[in-house]
Amino acid sequence: MLPAVVLPYNADNKTVTWSSAKPKVAAVDAKTGKVKGMGIGKTIVTATTADGAKAARCAVKVTAKAVPLKGLTISPARAGLQPGKTIQIKYKLTPANATGIVPQFKSSNANVAVVDKTGTVTAVGEGAAAIIFTAGRFRHSMALTVGKILPARITLNYKSATVNKGKTLILSVESWQPADADPKKVTWTTSDKNIAAVSASGTVKAINPGRATIIATTWNGKSAKCIVTVK
Repeated sequence: MLPAVVLPYNADNKTVTWSSAKPKVAAVDAKTGKVKGMGIGKTIVTATTADGAKAARCAVKVTAKAVPLKGLTISPARAGLQPGKTIQIKYKLTPANATGIVPQFKSSNANVAVVDKTGTVTAVGEGAAAIIFTAGRFRHSMALTVGKILPARITLNYKSATVNKGKTLILSVESWQPADADPKKVTWTTSDKNIAAVSASGTVKAINPGRATIIATTWNGKSAKCIVTVK
């Protein structure tokens, strides 16, 4: 089934009619946009609005053998927006010519963000939501936070530190720019959990001798790091 997005979103009449240039190659349901392969070849499937007769087209290729989808990626994996702002999710199918795949997007919290059939995400209200992307048997999600004021830069209480094996180090955000960034929320990660692990609150535990980078990332993607050496 092919998705159709009618713009503007507040259009009074969003009815579209579907048609195929070569029904013997691929037939399409005029009301739903569901395409059925009828014979090997190529055709153009067209969606036409009832109001204004605006049209969009999709090239459809019917093959003798299905090409299975083996994987997919999306970007970004994490994003931060202010209410009313938008972001476009980009995705890659492997292989690109996988057959019978119609990507679908869904928001886990429509009060925070909504997403259309093309992957355009619009922030609605403050909070957190997952934008879920599915294609075939694969599924990924983008973590989205909607806040009032975007952080531009953060600094940590340590840029580097040496910790004995088995001991801990507490990291925190020492300063925010701007100072009234809202929310003041970061995610902690480590470059090597076998050397130094980090909790959700920024507590680092020295595991084995070596060096690891602990990174704090704000909800809109700004980051600061601390180099931890474990003795």
